[in-house]
Amino acid sequence: MNLIFFSFGSALLIVLLASVRQFIASAECPKTDLGIPMCYISLLIFTSLIILIKFNLITL
Repeated sequence: MNLIFFSFGSALLIVLLASVRQFIASAECPKTDLGIPMCYISLLIFTSLIILIKFNLITL
């Protein structure tokens, strides 16, 4: 279980860094057709997964 949290935590850290850099305009994330940066979508997905796992709403 610790390996899963380490993996998700590492990915979350990378996505968080990309999102912050996108927000302060020091990096450019690819965008969807609607113009939403994909790093924001990834941040939402990884945060949701960690919350769901933490509160035992899903199991791996």
